[in-house]
Amino acid sequence: MPPLLCLPPVLIDHSFPRNDHELRIAAVALGEIINEVESEQAQLLPMLIYDDLFDENSVYWGEKRSKEDYKLLPTIQTALGRLSLRTKRNTELRAAIDISNMESYLPHPVPQGFNDTEGMAQFWSDELGKILVLHDGCVGKDKTKFFVGVVSAEAFADEKDDAAENYINPDDKRTFPLVGLAYKQNLVDAYEWDVPTGIRDKQIYIRDIERNYRIIGASRLESPKRDDHFKLIFVGQRPWTFNKTEPVPDPFLRELVEITSYPLEVIKAAFANGELPQKTLKFNRAKKS
Repeated sequence: MPPLLCLPPVLIDHSFPRNDHELRIAAVALGEIINEVESEQAQLLPMLIYDDLFDENSVYWGEKRSKEDYKLLPTIQTALGRLSLRTKRNTELRAAIDISNMESYLPHPVPQGFNDTEGMAQFWSDELGKILVLHDGCVGKDKTKFFVGVVSAEAFADEKDDAAENYINPDDKRTFPLVGLAYKQNLVDAYEWDVPTGIRDKQIYIRDIERNYRIIGASRLESPKRDDHFKLIFVGQRPWTFNKTEPVPDPFLRELVEITSYPLEVIKAAFANGELPQKTLKFNRAKKS
């Protein structure tokens, strides 16, 4: 499941004129974001401010435009419309981000290249500051693991891995990371496995693997022939070899983590229960606390 991307003010505020370069950045960056979202590599962080801006009927960004400029405006409007539809359909995510009663927060700094005194920027800053508080209440003690990143428009437009700018942040406030196209290197999954209680201590037997090996993506199980080792075959991955020791020791099962990319608890749950556990949004932790 994917991390979450937040649109910066420069991509959503179309109430002031833009030059040719700024329009190109907006059009290309939005196109890249749509590619990531529609291929389900990322999800768009829903914000209340989007609802107002996305629902406007036209993109202003200045009245005096060249013919080339006008060609980009419908592209930008279409991109915003597609992203708006995506966020409205993701009702689970929208419901999980409840900041309606939050009073203690700091406004989030605005990326460089945008006037942080503009009214829209202040609304964005306030809302994202509240979301940061909610985020930090869901990640536990390790505050370095972000599952939300703010898009660097220039990095996405110029196909750069890292952000091309910083925040306007003289007071060194805590911020979400500014990310380029290599955002997956900086962000973790916004979802977590809802592992059944007691699964960590669950003992796994060979019969469990024989019944449920396909659940973790294996294609077939080869029984011992010349020795006492089984071999679990994966397409495009190295096989997993294990012997007849029962129950199967956790260190043996842990070798499947690298092969399948599933945590050990998820692998054990799949073998024991015949299905993968459900995944739930980390933002849902706030409802349980």
